[in-house]
Amino acid sequence: MLKKMRNGAIAAMGGTLIASSLLLAPSASAQDLAPQGVDVTCTTSKSADGGTGYAKCHGLGWGDHARVRVTCIGDRGQKWVLYGPWKGNDQTSGVRCEGAPNRAGVTSVGTQFDY
Repeated sequence: MLKKMRNGAIAAMGGTLIASSLLLAPSASAQDLAPQGVDVTCTTSKSADGGTGYAKCHGLGWGDHARVRVTCIGDRGQKWVLYGPWKGNDQTSGVRCEGAPNRAGVTSVGTQFDY
């Protein structure tokens, strides 16, 4: 009987963990592509010293947001991705690679959408 209770308790705890992880999952969906059927135009750029990436989007819907997605490279060849703050229509999102300009720089600049 103890074994049956233990298995039941473990199953209940597993169900609770799964349910709580679903509740904690973020509700917003971040995508690397603009929503279909929406005419969004984004421009991306780098700072003169190559340490900061920028993105500015036009044509976002009400309540939609975009942010810059920057891939940085360090002086030893290591790469990492950084994201700028979410911005609305015609606002600029920017993020600087830690250690720029002497020890790191931007290798690519893209855009991520939240809609």
